Amino acid sequence: MKVSQNLWLERMNNLLERRKAGAITSQFKHVDDYKGHINKCYVGKTVLDVGCGSMTIKSCLPQETEYTGIDPFPVSDEVIKMNIEECDFPDNTFETLYAFAMLDNLYDLPKAVEQMKRVCTNNIVILTGVNIPPDKYHTIEIKKEELAELMNPFKIGYIEYLHPKIMLIEFLR
Repeated sequence: MKVSQNLWLERMNNLLERRKAGAITSQFKHVDDYKGHINKCYVGKTVLDVGCGSMTIKSCLPQETEYTGIDPFPVSDEVIKMNIEECDFPDNTFETLYAFAMLDNLYDLPKAVEQMKRVCTNNIVILTGVNIPPDKYHTIEIKKEELAELMNPFKIGYIEYLHPKIMLIEFLR
């Protein structure tokens, strides 16, 4: 559940090149329904969007929500250039944390999860591939049971398989 930063960078470059070429498209429209997924779970007054990309989640949140997006490859000046593994926000800064389509692209899953739990006071909502072996686009394989163990003391509050290999899961403190 941990890879070298060099391997991580290689896989991220593969993803970025794939995105630039327009090759990232969803075969599963229901997976891209971020607003629908967000509506299934609690939304706090303060939100951290980890691996926010083009900040799609921001447009799905209630207007009064205080939004912060981080990404190691920011596409906007609004996005903070940061990996979750190296997150330097103070403890308990955000009520809700979103990690959509990024968990299987980390370089250190245990460290990332510890940071997510540290900065979040209420719930962590994850949309991720599961049981997908590492390949040229994925750095680690996510397994539901291992993720639930890492998230302790957070407990599963909501879970839905959007596809046999794609899971939406909300962890509650």
